[in-house]
Amino acid sequence: MTASTAQKHATDRIEKLRRAVHLRDTIVQRAQEKGDSPADVARTLDMSVGHWYRLKKEPLRLASLTLDRVQALAVYVGWPRVQVMVAIGWLRAAEVHQALSAQRTVQDALRRLQLAAVANGVATPLDRAAPDHRLLMARLLLIAEVQVGGSSSFVNSFGSD
Repeated sequence: MTASTAQKHATDRIEKLRRAVHLRDTIVQRAQEKGDSPADVARTLDMSVGHWYRLKKEPLRLASLTLDRVQALAVYVGWPRVQVMVAIGWLRAAEVHQALSAQRTVQDALRRLQLAAVANGVATPLDRAAPDHRLLMARLLLIAEVQVGGSSSFVNSFGSD
């Protein structure tokens, strides 16, 4: 492992710990606001009190929760489940943003179209087409991909990065 890779892993671990500690502190704060005891918190999260205390002491252990417990935790703290998934390290915030970015989805579809033989029959190159035409082409591609059975299965993107 190179020094830069080791540094990246260390930075990632620190960031995961920071997010997990924030979530743990939020759980504790909600418990105080609701007047819940540690036993109440454990019961709400469907775990033993001992398990809750271990999670409280070592917040990175939150990443080992089941999806059902993550959902219960999200409801308890009042966060969207995906935010809890980011906090425990299952997802990165950038991944969520990328997945939810409509503009990024359209741009990726247009890039796949440009790399594929499907776009060869289009009279106007996609990069010079009107914005509404590009949006229509991207939407049609996305619909076709879903109907064929998944993203990028309709267009073979050999040159994608």
